[in-house]
Amino acid sequence: MMIHSSNRPVIGVLCSSRLINDGCFNIVLDKYLDALNRISGCDSLLIPTTSEMVVIPSLITRVDGILLPGARTMVHPSAYGEEEAYEQHEFDSRRDEVAFALVRYAVKTKMPLFGICRGMQEIVCALGGSLHQDLDCLQRPILNHHTPTVSTYEEKYLPVHAIHISDGGMLDDIAKNAGLERQVNVNSLHNQCVHIIPKCLRVEAWSEDGVTEAVCSVNSSHWLIGVQWHPEWHEDLMPINAQLFKSFGMACREFAGRSINQSSSIRIFQNQW
Repeated sequence: MMIHSSNRPVIGVLCSSRLINDGCFNIVLDKYLDALNRISGCDSLLIPTTSEMVVIPSLITRVDGILLPGARTMVHPSAYGEEEAYEQHEFDSRRDEVAFALVRYAVKTKMPLFGICRGMQEIVCALGGSLHQDLDCLQRPILNHHTPTVSTYEEKYLPVHAIHISDGGMLDDIAKNAGLERQVNVNSLHNQCVHIIPKCLRVEAWSEDGVTEAVCSVNSSHWLIGVQWHPEWHEDLMPINAQLFKSFGMACREFAGRSINQSSSIRIFQNQW
C-alpha cells in the first residue's frame, strides 16, 4: 500500500483484549513481533480491539500486511450461527469484530494476511465457514491437540505431531522452496478446529486424524494463509515456520509497492465493518 523510508513493510498486528485487575488491556505476545522483525524483515503496528470503528481505518492505511496472532480465547460461536456449548471457554468478542473486518478488507484489497491458531479460525469464520466448538465433540479418534502439560513456555511449543501438506498449493510451494517434504512436524495448542471451509478457501494441510492444519485463498494471486500451529516458535526445530514468515515478508514488500488511494482504502474497510 505504501513505500516506507526504511524500506521495511509495516504489519498490522491485531491485539487481544485482556482484563487485568479490573482494567481492559490490549496485548500481543512478543514472539510474534520478534518473528516479524527478525525473519520477515517487517515493522509492526499494533491494532487495538476497540469498538470505536473510527480508529481502525486510519491505521489500516499505514500497513502492508495483517497478522492475526493466536490467543487463549475462542471465536464466539455466534459468529457461525451456534450457541455456547462449553461454559469453560473464554471469548473475546471485541477482537472477533475487528478481526472479521480486517479479514474481509484483506480479501477485498488482496493485502497479505497471515492467521495463526485463533487467527486461522477467524479467517474461516469471517468468510462464512464454521468451527467445531471443541475437539472433544469430534466423533472419531483424534490426536492430542491440546496444550501440553509442561513446566515452561519453550516446552509447550515443541513439535508434537506431523501434518500433511496438500500437493500444489501455496504452502507446498513455500515448503519446496525450503527443500522440505510435504510432511512436516508442528506444535499443537488448540481446543477448537475447523468444521466447514468457506468456498473462497482451500485446505492446505491436515493432521493424520483429519483435523485441518492450514488454509489458503483459492485465489493464487492473494497471499492469504492460516495455520493452526504456532510458527513463531522454534524455527530451528520446525523449518517450515521460518519459511512462512519469510514468504509473508516477501508478499508484504511486494504489496507495499502498489498504490491504493487512502480515501478508497478507508471506504473499503468501513464497508467490511
